[in-house]
Amino acid sequence: MLCLKIGAHRLEIVRMRQNTLQVAAGARALRIIAALLFLLVFVRSGIAQSEMRLRFSAANRFVSVHGRRAWAGGYANGGLEIWAGALQIASDVRPEFRREGDISTFTAASTLSDVAVTPDQLSRTYTGPDFAVHEDIRVAPEEAAILIGFTVRAVTPVQIVVRFRPSLNLMWPAAIGGQTTRWDNAHSAYILTEPTREFGAVVLAPGASAHDEPLNNTKRWNPELAIALDPRTPQILFASISSIPAETLSDGELSSLNDLLASDAGEQQSVARYRDLFASNAQIETPEPDLNRALAWAQVDLDQDWFCNERLGCGFVAGFGPSRQSRRPQYAWYFAGDGMVALRAVLDEGDFARARDELKFISKYQNQDGMIWHELSLSAPYLDWQNKYPYMFVHADLTYPYISSVADYVRRSNDLEFLSQLWPSVQKAFTYGASLLGSDKLPRIPAGKLGADEQNPLTDDLGLSAAWILACEDYAFLSDLMGEKADGSNAMSLATVARAAFPLRYWNSRENTSIHGYSRDGTAIPDHGLSVVETAELHVFSESRIHQMLEQIASWRFQTDWGTRSLPVGDADYNPTGYVQGSVSAMHTASVARAFWAEHRPETAFQIWHSLIPWFWLDSPGHMHELLQGSVYVPQSESVPEQTWSSAAFLSAAWEGLFGLAINTNTGLVTLAPHLPATWHQTTLRNVPVRKARLTFSFEQSLDRLTCHIENSGESVHLLYSPALALGAREVTARNGKQMLPVRIVMNEQDLHAVLNVEIPHGAYDITVSYKGGISLITPNNTDPIVGEPSSSLKLTSIALEGNVLHLGVDLVGEQNNKLEVITHRNINNASNLLLSKISPDTYEISVQPLSPKSDSKYQHKELEIRFDSTKKPYR
Repeated sequence: MLCLKIGAHRLEIVRMRQNTLQVAAGARALRIIAALLFLLVFVRSGIAQSEMRLRFSAANRFVSVHGRRAWAGGYANGGLEIWAGALQIASDVRPEFRREGDISTFTAASTLSDVAVTPDQLSRTYTGPDFAVHEDIRVAPEEAAILIGFTVRAVTPVQIVVRFRPSLNLMWPAAIGGQTTRWDNAHSAYILTEPTREFGAVVLAPGASAHDEPLNNTKRWNPELAIALDPRTPQILFASISSIPAETLSDGELSSLNDLLASDAGEQQSVARYRDLFASNAQIETPEPDLNRALAWAQVDLDQDWFCNERLGCGFVAGFGPSRQSRRPQYAWYFAGDGMVALRAVLDEGDFARARDELKFISKYQNQDGMIWHELSLSAPYLDWQNKYPYMFVHADLTYPYISSVADYVRRSNDLEFLSQLWPSVQKAFTYGASLLGSDKLPRIPAGKLGADEQNPLTDDLGLSAAWILACEDYAFLSDLMGEKADGSNAMSLATVARAAFPLRYWNSRENTSIHGYSRDGTAIPDHGLSVVETAELHVFSESRIHQMLEQIASWRFQTDWGTRSLPVGDADYNPTGYVQGSVSAMHTASVARAFWAEHRPETAFQIWHSLIPWFWLDSPGHMHELLQGSVYVPQSESVPEQTWSSAAFLSAAWEGLFGLAINTNTGLVTLAPHLPATWHQTTLRNVPVRKARLTFSFEQSLDRLTCHIENSGESVHLLYSPALALGAREVTARNGKQMLPVRIVMNEQDLHAVLNVEIPHGAYDITVSYKGGISLITPNNTDPIVGEPSSSLKLTSIALEGNVLHLGVDLVGEQNNKLEVITHRNINNASNLLLSKISPDTYEISVQPLSPKSDSKYQHKELEIRFDSTKKPYR
């Protein structure tokens, strides 16, 4: 097999090592069969299993391994934390190595040479003067246990010692007192207990040759313990165990844990977990291997962020990272808002069961007045979380998106039975939402509560009011389904009034800019950031105002080579390392890209969204940070290495923005409005669920033709098909085989769409759209920014075709390789102030010259004109 190696900003194919832990021949055969099945699923989804394996040598990366009930994480060259639900079993878990006959040991940090991550396993390789040790760390998906096994290849025998700090403590802010650690010789294990016997854990090392004995003396004791593993089968397991009524452990429970270590059951479960994930969920396959890998890992991330607490239930946590100075591995808590962002992505994937369970989880802890909660620590069941801690019911901005999330779920699933069950919760949420309205029928944030802006408490804000309008319209939709026509009519009336009031409250005509919100003393806060993105698709501002704001966001002051800043360079409050004062958020970047696609600015949208791909390889392999700095390409200091909403927003932007996919299962209407880059000759959306059917859309694109091959496994569906075509396309026709299809053209400022209404029957159906004279622009996409370096690539701010003249707005840095490509059958007869070269019969390369050569890495804005031949002769 082949696997992917990532290091020093390059991709390299290397040979995979096979795990050589002792296994029976039959078990080995089962593993090979399972791996082959896993490989087949990935190949079918457009990415091979080998490409999911990420390898690197950088020792300061965050690494992790995940199950539903347990996980382990830490920096590759340091110790790991071991968690089972809300319980931290141990910290600083790390191996060290002693050659036979030596006294000194080799530490993990000094010998670490290679790290590899797959969805189901973390592996590290350590090399000494005459030995190599391979470590595999995994977790059975449904078990509260972490398993670590070692393979030794050595000239001189090597003893492996695992060191750790026993914890047996709950996640902050809960805590347990009086922990006890003792060695159980009969089971070759440390037993961690506490006086109430409610919590317990075991560190199991079958055949251990030596161990530290916990001491009880009057001097300060180093709480670290160590176990010398069995040299024949070096392995160790950390697990939480059920209540311990006596000093002796349950033989049955220990026997099952020993079986877990000795068998491949956990590994087979993990393989099945991801095989089923990719077999059941919708998939995107593009011509870009790195992009395919990022999309697949984003789906894995969402699955790994679904975490279970035995008392609270299962839901999306906000992410995973180190505990730093406390027992709080940020953000391994439940956040309702983060969960709704993740819910949107799993709906796009077609995982309705997971979306339904998340809605049930959120509604379970809804306040009696209808307000939706903000956050739940995994240790909340062990404290008076709601009354003594200020975290649960603090955000007034979460109740409105809850209503919209329910509506999104029902549109996609047509699950009216679940809607009936949830309807009282939705009604309470709407009643609470309506209670916040001011005299202008726009919401106000109650005293003591917060909106989305935690750093600057406001009385109301643009995003909250936009969410209210959407919630009203979604509540009206749900009310109609429930037969509550009067409630639906009232909700639509409230939406109409709010729409009318919105531009009056949130637009400053004198300054010609939007207003972010109002402070507690009533002062209007100008919107210098991205608040407008939340309103673009609602069209509560005029088209000219939306155009103005998007032009600003497209500029270099907002855009970096790795995403969109929260505040622009030059703003009085700009701080490139500040949390929301100029740092780059993956979620906000994806939202900006989605808004640009919705507003028919596809080239800029793709450039913005595409900049997120390197995030998956920057730190925790396969995962996305919460924030990067706004000035140079490094993580922001507070950023969490594995942030749920980052991966979720990246996925949603692909489905809803890049492909313009929207499904209303109630009506059976599928909307598909792809904005495919001209270089993507083949692209596939696979396994898209609509009612009881699964649809696959395969695109083939050339310079003057776009064909969509559709496979429908179920009953017929109605398709509103609206692909973006090359600018300036003429003589547009559409057909299915030899049958001509009615098609109309919609012209936008920066793109052009063909629009067809087609009934897609069971089986195969093709739609071919042909045209002449199109002009496609290929912008540079920086997929490999250099860590620590500033942004330098060209930014496309605007594009428009007027007759035979293509107008471009670009921001560029002098002394950079600022190039664009134009693909067209037309001839270019003039390109002022541009270096033009024809690199193929239909492709021009354009080198953009700066206004003045500068070496200070500052951006300049330039307006370009490219004139095409005005001849009337037909294009090829």
